[in-house]
Amino acid sequence: DVLRASRFAKEIDWADDIRSVRDSSFVSRHWEELYPFQQDAVNFLTYGHLPGSLLAMSPGTGKSAVAAIAAKMLNFRRVLIVCNRSLVGTWMRQLQLWADVTAWNRYGDEAISTGWTITTYETLHRHLESYKLPWQLIIADESSRLINTDTKSYQMVSQVREGAESIGCLSGTPIRKYADDLYGQFKMIFPEAFTSYWRFADRTCEIERGLWGTNISGSKPIDFQHFYNISFYPYWWDLVDLFELTGDRRYLTMDLGLVVTN
Repeated sequence: DVLRASRFAKEIDWADDIRSVRDSSFVSRHWEELYPFQQDAVNFLTYGHLPGSLLAMSPGTGKSAVAAIAAKMLNFRRVLIVCNRSLVGTWMRQLQLWADVTAWNRYGDEAISTGWTITTYETLHRHLESYKLPWQLIIADESSRLINTDTKSYQMVSQVREGAESIGCLSGTPIRKYADDLYGQFKMIFPEAFTSYWRFADRTCEIERGLWGTNISGSKPIDFQHFYNISFYPYWWDLVDLFELTGDRRYLTMDLGLVVTN
């Protein structure tokens, strides 16, 4: 799958554009407010060459802020954010705070073809056709909802994703049980590269084959450097280590207001 991803990779050089935006007043107001690991996450999202990324950060460590700033730096103007109903208000506030964007709240309603739009997975089920627009970016929050490729959520997002330039999957728990949970999320990002679940599972999981069928029994040690469209950033317990390393007490209090209960 990784070799296939290499063959299909889009060689897009955004470096010059990103440097110019980073020097703008927008970034200068926010960049220094980010923790170093959040700045690294923004760089990861903005310098990628594939048609999407999976960003795994623990709840409360700034996924929405990182995604908002990255999208703004890439100058995306047609952005669709799909999230759980309970997080619509959070996304509205975070986009205003970190990207100076007032988004359309389309929970329960059809899509609007301009600007940044926030909706829910359930709304896609009811108004699918209206969301099939040429989005520059789709942000799939809580992307663990896309683990199972047979679910309605996966099928709806997949159809909307067909007309989009790129997709960013965000999750605090991209792996719920075994490493094969990543397959659906990777396939959503890059369907041309991830075409076989069992080939992926055979590489990443312990598989038991018996008279009654084939079962996943565990995960193999994975070198995620081979999956260069995924990046993991600190979980809440890592923040204690960051405090001990730097002495910066903000890692204990997260005064930036990024710690919220999802």
